[in-house]
Amino acid sequence: MPPMASPRAAAPAPVTTPPVLTEREPTKEEVVGVPRTKPEDVLQGFEAHALTIIDVRDADSYKERHIPGALHIPLAYIAGEIPYLPKDKPIVTYCT
Repeated sequence: MPPMASPRAAAPAPVTTPPVLTEREPTKEEVVGVPRTKPEDVLQGFEAHALTIIDVRDADSYKERHIPGALHIPLAYIAGEIPYLPKDKPIVTYCT
């Protein structure tokens, strides 16, 4: 009769493969899926009233300095304000 395996016998180690190396590291946009916009494009769109800018920092930071004309909605409140945001143009948010 063959010997019985001990109930505490270790499972075989999982086979791991090394990560595939690419020529470059992924960009932040590729990692988090958030598109980025060039500052000059934001300025042009804002001046043409073609987009909305929202400052998502805390109130003290906003009071200290902000983009004139930007809305102030702290990040913690964004979800509650979605129904009131413009639907007809892109929204750009910024923080420090």
